[in-house]
Amino acid sequence: MVTNGFEMMCDMVFGIKNRQEDLYEVYRVEHNELYAKMPHHLIPFCPDGAGNHYCFDNNNDNVVVFWEFNLAAYYQDRHEEYECEVVYPNFEAFVKEVLIDWTLESVNYDGENKTIH
Repeated sequence: MVTNGFEMMCDMVFGIKNRQEDLYEVYRVEHNELYAKMPHHLIPFCPDGAGNHYCFDNNNDNVVVFWEFNLAAYYQDRHEEYECEVVYPNFEAFVKEVLIDWTLESVNYDGENKTIH
């Protein structure tokens, strides 16, 4: 509510009507325009840069799942249902690992890149 979306070390969390990557627009495209359409109960909130998204699963207490576009297309071509993998129990766990822990693997708390020995 405070930031209305943000980007941290190339990881983006979509905002609403505030930037080029808008949550409403991404939802519309992912559910209506792509070959492997995302099920309507999934709400994409963070892209991985390769056509996949972390999503809230509105049918499962809004756990965080990982939608893999190519895997969904593979199942669709075989007329089978694709089940996303639950990767985090909630948004807080996602933020802690993906946005904080993964960032701190390559960047110090002061923002300087870590040197690799």
